Amino acid sequence: MRRACARLTVLLAAVAAGLTACGPASVRVSERAPSTEEGSPLRAIDTLSCPEHHGDLTRTETTADGLSCLYAGPRGSRLTLQLVALEADQDLPAILAPFDQEMRDLMPATAARASNGEDSATVSVQSDGENARIRLPGISVNQEGEQASINIGGIQIRTEGTNEPTHGDIVQVNANGQATEVRTRAQGPDIRATYVLTDETATEEGWRTVGYEARGPAAGPIVVATVRSKSRDEEVLFEAARELVVLNVGGAL
Repeated sequence: MRRACARLTVLLAAVAAGLTACGPASVRVSERAPSTEEGSPLRAIDTLSCPEHHGDLTRTETTADGLSCLYAGPRGSRLTLQLVALEADQDLPAILAPFDQEMRDLMPATAARASNGEDSATVSVQSDGENARIRLPGISVNQEGEQASINIGGIQIRTEGTNEPTHGDIVQVNANGQATEVRTRAQGPDIRATYVLTDETATEEGWRTVGYEARGPAAGPIVVATVRSKSRDEEVLFEAARELVVLNVGGAL
């Protein structure tokens, strides 16, 4: 595991170097420390627990059935908590597709720029814990277990070692200029997913960052916290979203 972490550090260092050379694009990938609840199954609930206040957030609405509540935050930010029932045999992409579309509809130009790569400052990162694929202008990294191939400006570096199983989130990052789109999904039986779409240029409505945190047992229901922020300091809002989701279904922050 330590060798795997070292490999990840090298790969992310390459990403950071490439991003610095590319200009304004900025992607940060960090590892959280596991809590005592790490790996524990998430619990099924029937109604949401929506405290009146949570940090800088204030609850403004709660539906009579207890399946949704709305929070208002500083500078016009919003957070909506929803309890979503799942259909039998519904896969994760199908479960999250409506929320993906809702967020992309709020910032369609950002989503298009981040995904399509309209200029040379395009970044693509994909990782599933043990394997990684990174694309930057002039830099490519492919990692499969202990084997890695790094191509920088036509110079190729290969490393090999004894394979060691690792476990981690599946991560996908697309960035282009000031637009960034990030998806994460934890491996395992339970549903744990995050989506973030952010841009230095605000939409006409003022949104700079939108996204969601979704968690719950594989059979459901799941709790989805969707967020909208007009501030560049979106981390506080997403941290509040994680805390409210954990309050309801458990798990690690």
